[in-house]
Amino acid sequence: MRHGMGYLALAAITVSALACGRSELFIDDDPLLVGVPRDGGRDASYDAGRDASRDATPDRARDIGPEVDANCGDCDDTVACTRDTCNMESGKCTHRPDDSLCPRGEHCDGLGCKTFAYAIDQTYLYEVELPSGAARRIGETTFLSDVALSESGILYGLGPPAAIGTIDRITAKWTQTGLLGIPTYNALDVAPDGSIYAGAGNDLVRVDTTMNGVTQVANYPNGFSSSGDIAVVEGRLLATARTTWNASDVLVEFDLGSQRATVLGNTGVRCVYGLAAYGPELYGFTCEGLVLRIDPTSGRTTTLSRGGPSYNGATSR
Repeated sequence: MRHGMGYLALAAITVSALACGRSELFIDDDPLLVGVPRDGGRDASYDAGRDASRDATPDRARDIGPEVDANCGDCDDTVACTRDTCNMESGKCTHRPDDSLCPRGEHCDGLGCKTFAYAIDQTYLYEVELPSGAARRIGETTFLSDVALSESGILYGLGPPAAIGTIDRITAKWTQTGLLGIPTYNALDVAPDGSIYAGAGNDLVRVDTTMNGVTQVANYPNGFSSSGDIAVVEGRLLATARTTWNASDVLVEFDLGSQRATVLGNTGVRCVYGLAAYGPELYGFTCEGLVLRIDPTSGRTTTLSRGGPSYNGATSR
């Protein structure tokens, strides 16, 4: 994720609830799919390493929530991964996505369980299918320099000038929850244990649990600074870094025990401002509209799609 750069253009989805017990999912009547995929389908390497306990979760479990209520009528939207409730005051149904109702590695976007990353440009939040790179616009949001998705399904965003907050995954609305202290953070991710890490300049920090401060935990390698994102891949803390603004990014690995960082290799691509970890796979999103597969051991990249708007950040889990 990167201050001042990033973007994607695509079809938006908005879940809207209507009175009289009827709710519907509206999709923009002029959807723009971005990127021409060079690859497609689910990645077999991830399937092989999926958590068996989550694999047992049924893909299409029965929809959750009150189906019939005296105030709202029938609230069942027939989407298996949403929790349907009735707002007693408004008499309208609401449908909230719940990733725990999907197989591991998939998220609920309000339409169903899918394999995708969240991504941002300077204006919008998107869902980007993996590994095809096809993207769809969710909605307009605050200018953000990065996003990060927790294991529990909370979507965090770095906002101006030095703020951190949460993003509604249906409406894209960002709500500030704290201040980090300096306005240059452009990288963010959440570890499986809930620890939030951010990158700025030469510093890697851990965000305090109060969301109102940070603790430095490591430095980027000498001569390098944060290019735009962090990703935790199977317990390894990786990041993109660069020497100058127009140089190709390198992939860096942090050892929090020794507080050292190692350059794993050159990606051969500039402005990789978004990283998204999906199981053992690592995907990159660039300011030039590329979606990449990145080798997490060497940094080598394969282009999956082109032609998207500039990405400012990305995340998956």
